[in-house]
This record gives sequence, structure tokens and C-alpha cells, in this order.
Amino acid sequence: MDQKLESTGNLSERYLSEILEHLQSTQASGTLTLTQDHQVKSIYLREGQIVFASSNLESERLGEMLLQAGKLSRQQYEKSVEALKNTGKRQGAVLVELGFLTPKELFEGLKYQVLEILYSTFLWKEAQYRFVPGELPRRVIPIEIDSVTLISEAIKRVDADSAV
Repeated sequence: MDQKLESTGNLSERYLSEILEHLQSTQASGTLTLTQDHQVKSIYLREGQIVFASSNLESERLGEMLLQAGKLSRQQYEKSVEALKNTGKRQGAVLVELGFLTPKELFEGLKYQVLEILYSTFLWKEAQYRFVPGELPRRVIPIEIDSVTLISEAIKRVDADSAV
């Protein structure tokens, strides 16, 4: 990758791992947004380190992922969604307030969600990307993510996906 950060492009022309490596080496802070069809996923970086990720897919919302992972029952999930609608609070806060998760379990759930969103982006062979430098949104809860572990696990998943 050239010295100058290319702020937009397509993953068909540049691997996501290269983009992330460049952002890490330049200690960039900001948001890398990937768009494929109707799917939008954002990767948040602080001083080159990935600290969070988000997705617009329902299946990648916190409650959905915790339900699929067996960390919540269907009844707990539905009760939290109802409380979410009534209070306007974030689902994680609602899950803790209702006693369905401890703060530690919530943090582990968030980390699981973020990693799964990140892994899924490595499977994309084509998507528009855009990096916007700047401060992280206030809603971002920074999570420590080891980039080496992330990329090695992502490679394993890409290889497994290719073998199918």
C-alpha cells in the first residue's frame, strides 16, 4: 500500500488485511466503513488498533447473537426487546438491568459480537470501503482486540469457507 492513505476503494482491488495493516502502521484513528449491497459494517480504530465493529444486519445485533450463542433464552430475548422499545436504552444495558447478564457477561458478549462482525468482513471479496479519520462515536465501547489473532482466525475461516 502506498504511503498516502487511500480513503476509498474496493476490496476487489485491495485486501482488507492490507488496509488494516496500513491503518495500524500509521496509527490512524477513525472509522473504516465497508458496504456490500445493503450490508454496512464499520470498523472503529484508535491509534491504529481495532477497538469496535458494528453492522446494520439484524442477525449481527447483540441480542440476536447472544440468543444464537445460547447465552440468552428466547423468553429473555423477547423480554429484553420489549423493554428496549419501552425505555429506548441500549440492549446491553437492558439485559444487565433485567438480570439476564452480569456486566462481565455483557462485555464478553460485546467482544463476541465485535469479533464475529470482523470475521465476516474478511469473507467479503468485493465491497466498497471508506476510511474517515476522526474521533470515535460516543456509543462505541472500546474492546481490546489482538490484530494478529484476529487476522489468523479470519484466514482460517476464509480457508474453511473456500473449501466448501
